[in-house]
Amino acid sequence: MSNNLFRLNVRTFERSNVQTPIPVFRTQNRFFPFRLGTRDSEPRTAFFFSTRNPEPGTRNDLAATRLALCAMRRASVPTRNPKPGTRNILSCLCLLPFLQLQAADGYHWPTSASRMMTSSFGEYRSSHLHAGMDVKTWGTEGWAVFAVDSGWVEKIEVNPFSYGRSLRIRLVDGRTVLYAHLSRFAEPIEDIVRLEQRRADRHDIGLEFDRGFLPVRRGQTVAFTGQTGAGPPHLHFEIWDENGDALNPMSVGFTVQDRIAPVIRAVAFTPLDFGSHVDGGFETRTVPLGRAPGGGRVWDRPVRCWGSVGASFSAFDMADGCANRFSTYISRLFVDGRLVFTSRYDRFPQALGREVHFDRDRGLDVAGRGLFQKLYVDDGNLLPFYEPAAFRSGVFCTWDASAGIGDSDTLSADAAGPLRLAAGRHEIRIETSDFAGNTATAHGPVETATLAACVPRIPFPQTGWSGGIPGRSLPPATEITRVFGRDGLLFRVRAASPLPVPPRLDVELNGWSTASVTLIPESRSAFTGILPYDEALTGTMISVLRTASETGAEAAVSDTVQVFSVTPEYGGVMVSADGLCRVEFPPGSVPRPFRGMIRMEPVPNGPFGIGGLYVIEPGDLVLRDRIRVRFDVAAASGKEHKTGVYSRRKNGGWNFLGNDREEGWLSVWTWSPAAFTVLVDTVPPSLAGVSFGRKADLRKRTPDITVRFSDRLSGIRDESRYEIRLDGRKILFEYDPERARASHRVESPLAAGNHVLNIRLEDRSGNVSEHRREFTLP
Repeated sequence: MSNNLFRLNVRTFERSNVQTPIPVFRTQNRFFPFRLGTRDSEPRTAFFFSTRNPEPGTRNDLAATRLALCAMRRASVPTRNPKPGTRNILSCLCLLPFLQLQAADGYHWPTSASRMMTSSFGEYRSSHLHAGMDVKTWGTEGWAVFAVDSGWVEKIEVNPFSYGRSLRIRLVDGRTVLYAHLSRFAEPIEDIVRLEQRRADRHDIGLEFDRGFLPVRRGQTVAFTGQTGAGPPHLHFEIWDENGDALNPMSVGFTVQDRIAPVIRAVAFTPLDFGSHVDGGFETRTVPLGRAPGGGRVWDRPVRCWGSVGASFSAFDMADGCANRFSTYISRLFVDGRLVFTSRYDRFPQALGREVHFDRDRGLDVAGRGLFQKLYVDDGNLLPFYEPAAFRSGVFCTWDASAGIGDSDTLSADAAGPLRLAAGRHEIRIETSDFAGNTATAHGPVETATLAACVPRIPFPQTGWSGGIPGRSLPPATEITRVFGRDGLLFRVRAASPLPVPPRLDVELNGWSTASVTLIPESRSAFTGILPYDEALTGTMISVLRTASETGAEAAVSDTVQVFSVTPEYGGVMVSADGLCRVEFPPGSVPRPFRGMIRMEPVPNGPFGIGGLYVIEPGDLVLRDRIRVRFDVAAASGKEHKTGVYSRRKNGGWNFLGNDREEGWLSVWTWSPAAFTVLVDTVPPSLAGVSFGRKADLRKRTPDITVRFSDRLSGIRDESRYEIRLDGRKILFEYDPERARASHRVESPLAAGNHVLNIRLEDRSGNVSEHRREFTLP
């Protein structure tokens, strides 16, 4: 191969003496024409290739890519009907990048920043599983990002959200790697991006390339680390198999030094069916842990269970030289010394990435009790982490031997169902390890116990007793709340002062059937009861709570709610009591049937809204697909175009979800069953300031222009909502929503003297503000 080659970047390539356009990459489903050829030759697709083998970390030949066009012309190599026995030189050159270092053992580390991890594969995110690993970049940007093996660039994306600037490379072994949150790409990728940005007249773009158009070689610098998209500076790295499944990078050689064992913080037990309980309660109970002799954590008092119960645990891991906390790799559940369940984060199909709440306990997370990993296969869980993978594997069922169920074995396992425990006491052991094999343990006893054996014996003095205290002739005020559980509706009753007799709760359904709920005392002022779900438990439900005073005077408190039924097969619809809010569940959007309602609350002090705050119950609902939330905005009194649907954040703020209108209704699709409301946004965005970078850049007349702006409610989502012109000419700015700013680096020196920035900002409710800033260059 001739070394007499000339450097050709995108700009000179565009000006080449060419004839017929050849599509070599796609942009938003459109072909972008690049041309290559001479007047007497057929056009050829452009292939960049390597002419050197630089050491890792040095400036590599992607930044000095050369094309064989000059060699082809000087050698007069025919491109049409070559002589027998000869080969087209361009065809040979196309194969060169894929022949280099294919036999090298292992992959190249993806960056020069560090060999430390800040987030691990399979970690919990509020809406998905973490599909890769995050590499530490020490809070800075600009570290080199390397191709981990030979291959070709498959896709580039530039946007201000999620992955920010990202690069996808298909490797010669069929796998794919993704680099995200990049600050910039290496040449000629960066040149192609700029060319497409100018062509599309926008900063945010997406490009897909034909196979082999941009080949890369193992160890080449393909980009530089940054903090675009979500989060602080770091490199997000993913590797996928041939089917597109996300692989744990550590399982294919991207390991870090780790001599630190994980830490187990808490263990929890959850009743899974009606009639099941833990320590006499129908909700998840967390168990405090102490230090065990010889290491590990332990709980000493037996956890008394009945029915179907699942265990979960809260833990974190760390690695050498890094203070970040991340998830563990493999977890095991032992019962009486026998391994009964294993969870291992090795891979998962990307289509299942949103099913994180099947693996983690959403109920405990929503309640603010911590993040717990389940040690059982919950209803509807399709993730491939578990062994055995059968429905409800890891769940243990307990019963009394007098019930005539079970045999002489301490435990037995059914591949198609849960673990069956005989009556008595059993030892539970939980182990969790990181990829390096460092292990943490927690263990303690579990004991079968009927509900009657767990109910506390609380003496009630009864009514009419002598020595009554004056002023207590009336029953104390009581409060009743509902919790929609898995298979039953849980009632909690709380009295302002101790009651002389237990209260009585009756539930009337649709005006024709009545059921009594047995209330179990936790104390003389706190009671719990549960009503099983059946076909009748839907529609209008009237709850009547009757209490008595010490002198026998009775009082009754009642309320009415609408209960709705939703199933995986048919979906369902919930409607608020005032009729303004509808929540539609399409078929297949939920993994299991449930009962629920829309609870209304007043909107906290703040922006003007319509109606109230509409809270979907149960609050820990897990979705398999999006649901639609709709609001009737006829009461907006002429401000319909300024309204939008918002969800409440944990910190009390608001997330704008959308403002699409369909036949007089506001409509949004969402993955998050939360608290929704309609707010009116009439305040335009505000400009916080404009800066022009360092004085040295001003003297060179190439300032870094940064515009800071914000909006109170609906926000400025992307660059379609702002326009910035310099001396009347539109310029492209890179938007950073996390820091509420947009920036642009002037490449060609501006003329000395006065210049004008015209800034137009528009939020998603259509409110507009315009600003003018002048600056002078020496």
